Amino acid sequence: MKHRLFTLALLLSALYTPLTAQLFRMDGTDITTCTGTFYDSGGPNADYQPGENLQTLICAQSGIQSHIRLAFFELQIADDAQLRFFDGNSTDAPEIMPSVALSAGLPFAIQSTAANTGGCLLVTFAAGTGAPQSGWYASINCAYTCQTVVSAITTDRGGTPTHPTYIDICPGDNVFFEAQPQFPQNDLVYHQSAENSTYFWYFSDGTPAAGRSLTRTFDTPGSYRVRQSWVDPRASCL
Repeated sequence: MKHRLFTLALLLSALYTPLTAQLFRMDGTDITTCTGTFYDSGGPNADYQPGENLQTLICAQSGIQSHIRLAFFELQIADDAQLRFFDGNSTDAPEIMPSVALSAGLPFAIQSTAANTGGCLLVTFAAGTGAPQSGWYASINCAYTCQTVVSAITTDRGGTPTHPTYIDICPGDNVFFEAQPQFPQNDLVYHQSAENSTYFWYFSDGTPAAGRSLTRTFDTPGSYRVRQSWVDPRASCL
């Protein structure tokens, strides 16, 4: 990365410390739990197998926290491998797209939405033809019903990055950032808006900030990453 490159990576996930009380491998067996760690078929110490084509249904145990959230901390899969998430009990359910490009290996979270009354997530994995890699681990949590947010960051340098991207700046330049959330399920269960959400920003130089928009000055040449997270009106939904 050259000194005039500014790295902007949007990560909309709430990160949790992985739980190790229960360990689940992706082996085609359905999972019903609210705690534990979800691994690829190789578990914590081995790679997944070549040629795999698996699916696992993950559902919450009974209770008011009825919807599944998976928080991924590590993800290393072959370029042609496909890890997919469906908001229901089958591949006929709407697909949920991660907030980051899986090829980047960045942390992210996936949660079943308010439109999914059952609260389960179906995870599918096709290993592809590339050499197997270390796979993933993700914490399994149960959450309250949360409506979908489609979010992005805009800057005064143009673009609406929703995956890792780059913008060029010069030392001493000011950059204006603004969160631009959209709410495709608004009022399905509760009301959402950009104004009644809370926003947090984390820069790779260690500078945190809050608010929907902010301006930062970058005096030192280098490459910077920014992470933006949000809390919607139902505070349990991150």
